Amino acid sequence: MALSEGQFGEELTDHERDILSFEKKTASMRPGRKEVEIFNTFGNSATRHFQKVHSIIEKPQALAHDPETVNRLRRQRDQRRSDRARYAKESTTNTWVGKGSSSR
Repeated sequence: MALSEGQFGEELTDHERDILSFEKKTASMRPGRKEVEIFNTFGNSATRHFQKVHSIIEKPQALAHDPETVNRLRRQRDQRRSDRARYAKESTTNTWVGKGSSSR
């Protein structure tokens, strides 16, 4: 049996579906150009747009609506989180100066 949006309670709003459709359409767009399109299409900053995207992709209705796009966005989000965590760990272990060290 295939999943449908209605099986999870409330369906996605038109705006949420528009955001998923936009993400599908702009998947290969360069970041700077995409930021301009986000503002022109939704009137939001890229930061606010991606906050909304991350909220939407957590909904089972979004996965039922467009599994390919939602799974791609989840993979990208998870990869960025992993990269940030690895960078944070590397930067804290590589910049520590021990007691008694001289910076001269």
